[in-house]
Amino acid sequence: MDFDQMKTKARAQYAEFETTRYGRAWNEEELMLGFLGDVGDLAKLVQGKAGVRLLVVKRR
Repeated sequence: MDFDQMKTKARAQYAEFETTRYGRAWNEEELMLGFLGDVGDLAKLVQGKAGVRLLVVKRR
C-alpha cells in the first residue's frame, strides 16, 4: 500500500467515525481547525514536560 492509498483509507475511516459521532463528515476547514487544536495541545504538553508551563490534563 502506498502513501496515497493509506491517506485515502485513513480519511474514509475518519469520515465514518465523524458521521457516526457528529452526523456528517468534517469539511476541510473543520479538519484544519481540529488539527490546529491538536498541535496546540501537543505544544502545551511539550512545554509542561520542559517545566515552562503548568501541565494540566483534561479528560475528554
